[in-house]
Amino acid sequence: MKVGIKRVSESEWLVHIGCVWLRLGRFSLELLNLSLENAITQNSSAHLLHSYIQLGLKMKELDDKGMQLLLRAVDPKDIVVLLQVSNDAEFVKCVLKNLGVLLAKQIEQDLQQNEMPSEEAIKASIRRIAERMFEMEQRGDIEFFNENTQYI
Repeated sequence: MKVGIKRVSESEWLVHIGCVWLRLGRFSLELLNLSLENAITQNSSAHLLHSYIQLGLKMKELDDKGMQLLLRAVDPKDIVVLLQVSNDAEFVKCVLKNLGVLLAKQIEQDLQQNEMPSEEAIKASIRRIAERMFEMEQRGDIEFFNENTQYI
């Protein structure tokens, strides 16, 4: 089977699988990549939800300035959902540190009081965050930093 990927524009790719060509946006491409990785390492049907969560945790690759810009651009309810499902105390601490004092207190209260949302609500919230994150990256407002980031 023939498999390939071709970049069409800044935010659009063509994925070739066998005799099928799929046109994907940045969110769908990132989700496909994470889902394929998780399908190899996990045998559970929950790997798609895990891929969504990993995509949301890509926020950890932002510096403080980028994190603050993104947090201002997304709905705080979506942030609460991501923090609930992340199971990452360091990530929660980083997000709360980059929020305003009043909003951070409100989100801490929401984390303690809110019930776990449904799987579909989790996916929708993370999708909104990730799409905004990729949109901001494409405009040059934010930049992801990881161990592979290098400057000349």
